[in-house]
Amino acid sequence: MKRAALTALAVLAWGCGGNPLLKMAAADYAPLRMGSTWNYVNGLGAPVFTTKVLSGSLAYQVSNYPGFPGVATVFSTGSQVLVNGVLDRKLPYVTGNRWDLPGAANQTVHRTVDGYENVDTPAGVFVRCFRLKTEINTYDSVLDTTTTTGAFIWSAPNVGDVQFADIDAAGTVSITAKLGSYSLGP
Repeated sequence: MKRAALTALAVLAWGCGGNPLLKMAAADYAPLRMGSTWNYVNGLGAPVFTTKVLSGSLAYQVSNYPGFPGVATVFSTGSQVLVNGVLDRKLPYVTGNRWDLPGAANQTVHRTVDGYENVDTPAGVFVRCFRLKTEINTYDSVLDTTTTTGAFIWSAPNVGDVQFADIDAAGTVSITAKLGSYSLGP
């Protein structure tokens, strides 16, 4: 009986190393290291923005962190990514996880791990990228209406964000930026 249990544990442990879903959960989707740079381009290959880790050891000064123009302080606890002290992402990514983000007084903002897919960019094809969907519900008290807009971010294991898209009020998705090139610091 003990031998069968030990054999089952050994097979399970060996199988976990080859399980792509467990590898996804263990991967670093916010690889913040000094000197790392991500260059993003539009559909025509023209530069859109560059994100760069400027300084830090635990909390990092990052220029143009997605959604935060200028310089932001980004801190990853391993279970959360905080930007300027506010929750931006929960890690590890698990499809279906959802959390609230700060918004204006008349807004509710939610981010959901919507699924995963492969993403083709000028920097290469990234396999099993998690797709994060941000929904922004804006209430207009004069018209008594709520408008929903949002965005998608695709994040690749051990690379970070590789693609961005906007979602307009009609639900149309428009790719706004793809990873053109990147370099991870030591």
